[in-house]
Amino acid sequence: YVDHAGNKLTLGTNPAGKSVRASTLIKALSIRADGSTVNGINVRKYAPSVPDMGAITTEKPGISLSNLTVEDSATTGINVSAVNNKISNVRIQRSGMLGMNAVYADGLSVNKLVSTSNNLERFNSSPVSGGLKITRSRGITVKNSTLSSNKGPGLWIDESVYDSKVLNNDMVNNTGHGMSLEISAKAIVANNRIINNGGNGFKLNNSSDVQIWNNTISGKNRVLNIVQDKRRGANKSDAGHDPRQPFPDATMPWIIKNI
Repeated sequence: YVDHAGNKLTLGTNPAGKSVRASTLIKALSIRADGSTVNGINVRKYAPSVPDMGAITTEKPGISLSNLTVEDSATTGINVSAVNNKISNVRIQRSGMLGMNAVYADGLSVNKLVSTSNNLERFNSSPVSGGLKITRSRGITVKNSTLSSNKGPGLWIDESVYDSKVLNNDMVNNTGHGMSLEISAKAIVANNRIINNGGNGFKLNNSSDVQIWNNTISGKNRVLNIVQDKRRGANKSDAGHDPRQPFPDATMPWIIKNI
């Protein structure tokens, strides 16, 4: 924490023998113009707190990020919070909590993302950590990407995500689940390598209408874990509904079926 009166920065661990850096730079880019394109830059050593959402935030429809490197962010590297955004050929590494987050991101396309070695600050794995988390979105695609060596899950799709396609990805060497699909519906998970993760290979819970095919899944724990808990889409008090949709949302029963 920062002691302004005493002009001191107090650390939670002994820094003896280590290199210590602090930053007053919170965000590199807050993109708030429809249809913007950002291409071919590097973003390093920004210090967003959790409420700041990320070192780069895309906040309007139709934004495209390509050929970027985002590294050493204090919490999250990139946050997407608008529809029809595209992430292509982007590398995110060594974020303090999470590589990339997306919410209310209908039509999101993620292609050739490398999200690796994130959650270096060892935030709790839940509610958010690891390589990539997507929530409350529809019609999303994650393909040709590598989500690896994160302290937490590789890919986490959660909270009423409808119509997702997870294709041709590598989810390897993460300390949590390689992939988690939770309280969501209608998904295709195909032609992925989900290998050597600390949790389940692929954990599927409270989700319906899911096709899982042509994947290679291996690991020490359950490679495919299909589970149901007490949460139901018809129960308004259960967290995770998409407030943009009518209640009850007929597409979101949160019940394991048609797998």
